[in-house]
Amino acid sequence: MQKQNKKIKHLVLAFINEKEVIDYKDIIKDFNHSKSGAISYLLFLEKQNLVKKDCFGRYKLSQKGEIRLAYLDKKGCNSKKCLRCEEIKNDIWPCF
Repeated sequence: MQKQNKKIKHLVLAFINEKEVIDYKDIIKDFNHSKSGAISYLLFLEKQNLVKKDCFGRYKLSQKGEIRLAYLDKKGCNSKKCLRCEEIKNDIWPCF
């Protein structure tokens, strides 16, 4: 289960980095989460100080989130099914 969580965290942090600013609707649309699941996951990332909310209620990566994403991009998240890790290994960068 921990590998699955790292895989999702890796993908969501990369997604936020690419979009720069998101709200829960982006998580619903691109990750097929329910509204409550999307809000809950963003709050989970916020509690870990990986994202921060702006004055409009949108989320962006915090400095700690940028560091964590760089670490996951470099070391990988150890999930064999993580598309981002596979793309990085093969020098194919995803488009969001």
